[in-house]
Amino acid sequence: MGDGKGAVRANMKKTPHPGKTSAQRRVLDEIGCGNYSPSAARTTINALLEDGLIFRCGERVVGRGRFSARIPEFEMPVSIHWQWCQHQAEQFDMASQRGGLDPVAELEVLTDVR
Repeated sequence: MGDGKGAVRANMKKTPHPGKTSAQRRVLDEIGCGNYSPSAARTTINALLEDGLIFRCGERVVGRGRFSARIPEFEMPVSIHWQWCQHQAEQFDMASQRGGLDPVAELEVLTDVR
């Protein structure tokens, strides 16, 4: 039969952010996971800011003197982050029920980059 990975991959294709581009979904996922400075085009960030899905929470300064750079940081409002977490938990629950996966197997599937 299978190892259950196909069920997880098929289940993960459900769009967590309907109406958003793949770049916008990637940024939302990065911020939801704790990367407050995602690499993205300014237009992608601006669209999410305008929709109220993220907000600017500060900036990080890297380097020194003339060689410093300011990197903007963003967060999700609590209500948006809660919805994002809920969706991720539902995806994990459905995948576990379908394939009988455990958390370690789920992590291996999600981190498998091909």
